[in-house]
Amino acid sequence: MKKITSVQYSLILFDEATHFEWEQVEYLMSRLRSSAEGDSRMVLSCNPDPNSWVLPLIEWYLDDQGYPDPEKDGAIRYFVRKSGNFVWGETAEELMHLCTIEGQRPMTFQFISGTIYDNPPLLKENPAYLSFLEGLNDVDKARLLYGNWYARAKGANYFQREWLQKATEVPLGATLCRAWDKAAQEPNDVNRDPDYTASIKMAKCRDGYYYLIGDWDELSKEPTSGIAGRFRKRAGARDMMILNQCSLDGKEVDVILPKDPAAAGMVEYQESAKKLIERGYRTYQDPMPSNKSKLIRFQPFASAAQNGLVYIVESTFTNKSTLEAYLKELESFDGEASKIRHDDWVDCTASAFNYLSAKRVLPSFTLPNNQTINKDTRVSGLKQILHRG
Repeated sequence: MKKITSVQYSLILFDEATHFEWEQVEYLMSRLRSSAEGDSRMVLSCNPDPNSWVLPLIEWYLDDQGYPDPEKDGAIRYFVRKSGNFVWGETAEELMHLCTIEGQRPMTFQFISGTIYDNPPLLKENPAYLSFLEGLNDVDKARLLYGNWYARAKGANYFQREWLQKATEVPLGATLCRAWDKAAQEPNDVNRDPDYTASIKMAKCRDGYYYLIGDWDELSKEPTSGIAGRFRKRAGARDMMILNQCSLDGKEVDVILPKDPAAAGMVEYQESAKKLIERGYRTYQDPMPSNKSKLIRFQPFASAAQNGLVYIVESTFTNKSTLEAYLKELESFDGEASKIRHDDWVDCTASAFNYLSAKRVLPSFTLPNNQTINKDTRVSGLKQILHRG
């Protein structure tokens, strides 16, 4: 989009807003600066799309199934922008301390849901339209007729949270690792939403079951959302935070780092691994080649989860927001690259699983007590030895 810096608007309207890029909408927000008596505002209309940038903005207004919550519908919320992120509040007063520019005040946001049933003139003018909506497939019907923002076609993603079994703790004797997906950029004017450095801790017990664990360092928590387990820092600060996490985990937790296939990727891996190994942390790379597609790398974990082999220890995920963000990222992954969805947790989850699945865990056993072996058994064993001799 060509940026026209001289224009001034008091009202900007978008139809089918999900078809536009967030960068376009965000820039036009900066042009709401006319001298009109009324407050400048932007109005957007759209149909539900679970992959759209709109969803994070209106998700507070939805229930657990993704339908608009009638008790929140139309409620006015307040927000300020910090480093490209939205910081929300129920009142303007609770956000005033974040307004650092003289005269700045929080802005308002409102979501008003609507279905065909809220448009009687359209139903009267075109009664067949309702029949068309009723005849859609289940996913499109949930979205277009009832306004569901979470509905996805079956098979469009590769993981469902319902496949995970729940556990309160990890069995003793399990093999532990923490896998990382690394990035080295902070939000900036060119890229407001760069990749995260993310990690997940995983265990494999002796009977072949896997356990998802958070146990993140408090420093990894995002300052605006409170979500833990991922952060955006440049390489130096990032490596220090990785080292802090290793110190918290302890030396019995193996560290799994990514390695890009290019020569520079090998150098990056070796330098990062060397820093950790020098401090006594066992460090390895994902055994599956990194030139494989993200989907190929993720499918073994997804298959194990679908077959009931993966547990999750929810109490280790810092808070509800973190748990929801992690599970939603895994559920949203459809194997395709996206500018809207992140897949940093997807990548490190795949790395942790691929490492542990290739690592042999010896089953537990108990040596027999000689006092409990009866005389006949010892004599029989002696006869076999003499016979072989």
